[in-house]
Amino acid sequence: MTAKRKGIEPFIAAILLVLVCVGVGAMLYGFFTGLLPGMAQYSGISVTGSATPNTKMVAMTIKNTGSRNVTLTSIDIQTMGGSSVLSAALTPAAPNNNLGPGVSRGYYLDASTTPSVSSLFGPATTYMIKVSYATADGNTYYASQKITTS
Repeated sequence: MTAKRKGIEPFIAAILLVLVCVGVGAMLYGFFTGLLPGMAQYSGISVTGSATPNTKMVAMTIKNTGSRNVTLTSIDIQTMGGSSVLSAALTPAAPNNNLGPGVSRGYYLDASTTPSVSSLFGPATTYMIKVSYATADGNTYYASQKITTS
């Protein structure tokens, strides 16, 4: 006597396998192209700025271009050789240092109060604004922008 085998037909199994593969592929595509916004979050900021030698002020606008909140942790003005000219450590708890998606804020750094720095701000001098920021998962990132005094 032969036992009756139970199971699904090979044709049905092949159809199910194709459907599962197509479904997984569609989910991966959506994840990597941002079609599933809850899953594919990214962080990023943009920095624009200017410096004027007569006022010794560096003005900048920092905008969160990502899809999740970021916390600004520091702003550093550097020479093109990488030497720090002016720095500001930002308090993460301060409300102005937390940027939601699409939010932008203006920041000003005053070099006139520090004589050693004040003398570096000459006309037609190029600097790098370097901003560090953190995300909720604890990762730290950097964004930078080159500026030239007018």
